[in-house]
Amino acid sequence: MSSFKYIIIFALTLLSLTSASSYKGISLNYKTDYDLSDLKCFVTQGKNMIRIPIFTYKTWKISSSFATHYKNAISAGFKIVDVIADIVNNGDTNTQTPAYICSSISETLPTEFNGTVWLGILDPAWNGIIEDRYDFLETVVNYCHAVGLNVGIHTDPTAWNEIFATSTRTGIPNKLSYSIYSTGANFEDFEPFGHFDATGVRVKEYELNEELCGRTVDLLFQNDTVIVDHGSYLTFDQVQAAYSAIRPKDDSQNYDPSIEFPQIMNPIVTGNNSGWSSGAYAEQWIEFTLNNATYIDQLELLPNIHTPTGEGKVSGTVQIDITCEDGAVSSTKIDKVFDKSVFETIKVGVKITKVRITTLKIDSWVGWTRVLFKL
Repeated sequence: MSSFKYIIIFALTLLSLTSASSYKGISLNYKTDYDLSDLKCFVTQGKNMIRIPIFTYKTWKISSSFATHYKNAISAGFKIVDVIADIVNNGDTNTQTPAYICSSISETLPTEFNGTVWLGILDPAWNGIIEDRYDFLETVVNYCHAVGLNVGIHTDPTAWNEIFATSTRTGIPNKLSYSIYSTGANFEDFEPFGHFDATGVRVKEYELNEELCGRTVDLLFQNDTVIVDHGSYLTFDQVQAAYSAIRPKDDSQNYDPSIEFPQIMNPIVTGNNSGWSSGAYAEQWIEFTLNNATYIDQLELLPNIHTPTGEGKVSGTVQIDITCEDGAVSSTKIDKVFDKSVFETIKVGVKITKVRITTLKIDSWVGWTRVLFKL
């Protein structure tokens, strides 16, 4: 049987070698209405992602065109459909409050929406001192998470630094879409600013007011590499773990006895050991209690498979019990062939306090190489 230490190295190598998918897309203009034929034409021109404004320009009311644009984007066949919502802390208590911004977006989006809501930080007319501005944006992010929105930040270095100076305060997602019009459809011109670094880059707006199919759009580039964003996952100190079994110190297997079990892993911290091996067959469980009720977008689990033959795939049954903030428990059962190189993803989308992962049956020792809590 392979050593536990080998499994860790294998998983880290896998993350770095996973192939990427590139998308080229368009961002619709706030002041323009587009019909279905326009959007179909964009798709025929090789655009497979679209970003739709949800607020009207400079009024921050829900756009009367949004529902039609969204419906047409789905009909036209875009693979990625995202939303952009420009915000500004300008003292408007009707439209520029965290409750209004997030609730109005959540109530407008169709239930099947599974894209990103990009919070546009481009207007420099923010009230207050820098700390107050950060507080406002952080409250917006937390409120949007609480109502089930997957948010990122769209900005450019000049606008961001004008609003927040050079502060690197955290608490705001590292998930970034940025605007720079220089090197085209790539990330070669990205340089870290604020708290944003290369691990959080998702989208670049690389052409402004481009003519396409006789209409004016902005051009986007997205590269879906396996990038893990340390600002978007819970870290070790935010979760406490308990478990049903642990590999004994005198186990004959060749592993590093200094490793403490169990640990959750934030892969951006590559110096930390990770994972959990029960050293036993099913039924075994591991349970994570969050220090505070926290909105979790999804769980990402990578199985740690030990078999006598060394095979990396094995059939099994796993049950995930998620305790919500109100105490209700939601259960998901997965019955399949597990692959030690493939993450299992469980959608959550609510505030939770506890997760219990029970392996009911499997022809392997029970263990997990990764247990990630994506915000």
